[in-house]
Amino acid sequence: MKATNLLLIFLLSLCFIYVGCKSSEQKSDDPIEEAVEKTEEMHEKMEEKMAVEAPPKLAAELWGLIHAEEYKEHWKMMPGQQAFTDEGDGKLVTTYINDTAFNAVQNGEVLPEGSIVVREIYDLEKTLQTINVKSRIPGFDEAKDDWFSVTYDPGGKPLSYD
Repeated sequence: MKATNLLLIFLLSLCFIYVGCKSSEQKSDDPIEEAVEKTEEMHEKMEEKMAVEAPPKLAAELWGLIHAEEYKEHWKMMPGQQAFTDEGDGKLVTTYINDTAFNAVQNGEVLPEGSIVVREIYDLEKTLQTINVKSRIPGFDEAKDDWFSVTYDPGGKPLSYD
């Protein structure tokens, strides 16, 4: 009986030692590695928060910008298009682009960062339905070549983001 108790205590001790070793293997003793891991966690949380908060803020700023620049009066129409271009799907479109985009189009270049494209969508009676705005913002989203898109109702309320 005494031998059985000693054996049981010995086995339990080994189990505790084993579990202790495993848990210390999972936790790094390197403070730099721990700091990097913590920073990565914080970065992921910040990206998640930005994915929720950024589009509404960007949409509001973009709406303010295109109206401050009075895009209808000061920007050019997309070369090769005219006002109320018939898209053939019951929609008429007028597309305006800022100088950055216009210069790139004129030179046959890809639209660079800072380009803004405003597409006004009308019904066949020429009543404005929506305004689609695309802006190439440095560092916004590599998967989308840094393009931010938003669709507004005629009054400027964002309807969707992309």
